[in-house]
Amino acid sequence: MTLNKSGKLLILSAILVLLCGCEAAVSPHKVATYHINGDPKSALYPVSVKEISEDVVIQLPESAPASDVFSVDEAGKPVAFNFTRDGSTIVVPGKFDHLVLSRQGVPTIDILRQQSH
Repeated sequence: MTLNKSGKLLILSAILVLLCGCEAAVSPHKVATYHINGDPKSALYPVSVKEISEDVVIQLPESAPASDVFSVDEAGKPVAFNFTRDGSTIVVPGKFDHLVLSRQGVPTIDILRQQSH
């Protein structure tokens, strides 16, 4: 069986598409780092902030009060943000650039995403 010119081009195109998809799948995940702004003495100041898969896990002190969590959009406006809390651990989707932890009477904490290279 011989392939004509258009058949060969079709097969070559399919191989290139597969190779591009494979490279994206095996490329190392770019891990972000997080900069925390706020009073380190605040009850909401995180003990740690780290990425786990596509989520960001924020570990607060054991005595941390319940807090509001919202992101800040490019215009500087607060936007509601989904999160789960289990004790002193908050888990949020890793799709933010600026996250805020707040509670009335407690200094606000800003968590800023910084992309690693």
